[in-house]
Amino acid sequence: MLSGSNYKTWSRLMMLHVVGQEKRGYITGTIPSRCEGDEGFDKWCKEDSMVHGWIVKTMESQFLELFLDIPTAKEMRDAMCYEGAAHCGILDHEVAQDVLDTEASPHSTFTRDYARRKHREVTELTLIRCFISLLDIHVTTYSPLGAASTPWGGNNVLDSNILKEIAQAKGKTFAQFCLRWAHEQGVSVVMKSFNEKRMKQNLEIFDWKLSKDDLEKIEHIPQKRGFPNLDFLSKNGPYRTLEELWNGEGV
Repeated sequence: MLSGSNYKTWSRLMMLHVVGQEKRGYITGTIPSRCEGDEGFDKWCKEDSMVHGWIVKTMESQFLELFLDIPTAKEMRDAMCYEGAAHCGILDHEVAQDVLDTEASPHSTFTRDYARRKHREVTELTLIRCFISLLDIHVTTYSPLGAASTPWGGNNVLDSNILKEIAQAKGKTFAQFCLRWAHEQGVSVVMKSFNEKRMKQNLEIFDWKLSKDDLEKIEHIPQKRGFPNLDFLSKNGPYRTLEELWNGEGV
């Protein structure tokens, strides 16, 4: 039974059962959904409901309210994958491959749709965390202060009043605050300072933490691509606008 702490084990056992019953396509999407009136709709509806039922029957009661109203087996599994990644740090590489095989943005494939269904606000940072966790990607930041005065960076970080206020309230330098936030996101941080005083300050970020309120404020700071890749745009090429290059995602 899915209890909330055993998602990884549950997911793999469920996949073994579904594959053994030759119904894998109903949760990966390789067997496409059909609308009423389409040829084969009755067969698809029956078999999708069967797979849907297998998943529901292996949930503990507290999860039924979250997932029972999701209409198809694939949408249910996608939603559960999001829950696992967002709340448990669980990786599901089968779904990750399914996401990579789609033409749509990996963000919009399951996370956005499920979030809207639950009326939950999902920030860009949350989407990025879920996606990189899903694919087991480790992130390193080379410009934790925003790379001001460089072609690939800007002053957005240094000019943020929210970040300045939190750093001041913590009694920390602006750089220490930014490094601590990056550290708490689980990313590697590379600094290039040769100033002895600053190098010492950079090491003084491990004996304190940001509060939940601090993290919430940071989460809702508007995001911006540091380097939008304008060089890839051409009126004669496949990408004529930034919207086309980034699949409609914000730039």
